[in-house]
Amino acid sequence: MITSLGAYQSGDGLYWYQLPFAPVASDDTKPTAYWDHSLQKYVISVRRDLAGAAGEPNVIRTIGRCVTTNLSNWQSEIKPNATGCPVVFQNDAHDPVSIDLYTNAWTPYPSDEKPSIHLFFPSMYFHFNEINPYGFDNDGLLDIRLLVSRDGQTLNYVKTNDQDDVGYRSPFVHLGINQCGNDASSPDVKGGWCSPVSGIESTTSFDTSAMYMASGHLLSLDSTSIYLYSSGQPFSHGGDSSNQTWKHNSGIRVLTLRKDGFVSIDAPYIFKGIDNTMYPTFTTENVVVPSRASLNCLKNESMSVIVNFISSVTGFVVIGIEQNGEAVKGYSLNDGNRLKGNAIQAKASWDVFKIYSIDLFAGQEIAFRVAMADASLYSLDIQCV
Repeated sequence: MITSLGAYQSGDGLYWYQLPFAPVASDDTKPTAYWDHSLQKYVISVRRDLAGAAGEPNVIRTIGRCVTTNLSNWQSEIKPNATGCPVVFQNDAHDPVSIDLYTNAWTPYPSDEKPSIHLFFPSMYFHFNEINPYGFDNDGLLDIRLLVSRDGQTLNYVKTNDQDDVGYRSPFVHLGINQCGNDASSPDVKGGWCSPVSGIESTTSFDTSAMYMASGHLLSLDSTSIYLYSSGQPFSHGGDSSNQTWKHNSGIRVLTLRKDGFVSIDAPYIFKGIDNTMYPTFTTENVVVPSRASLNCLKNESMSVIVNFISSVTGFVVIGIEQNGEAVKGYSLNDGNRLKGNAIQAKASWDVFKIYSIDLFAGQEIAFRVAMADASLYSLDIQCV
């Protein structure tokens, strides 16, 4: 078990004792850690504070990453003369100077043991300006963003197209509805946000002003939904420790989304007849189809392409298979059957539902070409069903 101030060990998860520890930082932000099977080392993500430049907050919060075999010394492998875990993500020129990243909330997906992707849900801290609604030195608002990484080291916002440098930076979780009054949504003016002294906070949404995501996720019992947990508070950061306004009105809530539903590829309302190649399409990177044995297929099961999508009754998603840039006969877009509705585990099929199996491609490289209309696609997977 780790905290920002130490590491602990337990034989049973009930009784803990502190390990020797070389301090990394004196912040109050929850670090996250995991054992990386490929590196055979611990990876710890922390808050790393940098000095702000002119016009910026005094401290710029970033995400740092230490890699080590020693939980008592997270910085054992950083370069000589370096201080602190190396920064792996921070705000850039596309961001206003008034914000930084408070937490990291690292979350492996779909599992802790074999993450296909590393998700991060940092709280973005918008600092009130020097006027401040109520005069605190360290005050502002926080919502939750989404960062993605294949290796846990290179973090990015979700790209909206191949040329997009800005990425999808809008909140993954928005603040709750502000019910503090019609003059309480302008924090750049004095008194322009929820008052910390009038008691108005008791009448507004519990997550009006700030929220922090917890690390990790749970899958629902029916495997259709993902549960994430975050805190919420109606009061702003209010970091003036000599005059805190925090009350017993914060809370923890469950956030629910469909399985694999963090992002989607969306197709417009365009209809051009029965030729699937006339619709908006994209092609995935090449993937190697696994063997039946590696997926633990039963005798009566076959490997299938599983599609997680939603469409209107007129919209659809259809899957084609390509090799070396060419459509595979019998598995092309126009051989594919259109999928409609709202499904987590729909099977792609071809040739008027005569073909579901892709067993014949085991061990081979293929790419999926996808055509869509008035639909959102969340994921493609190869499973035994």
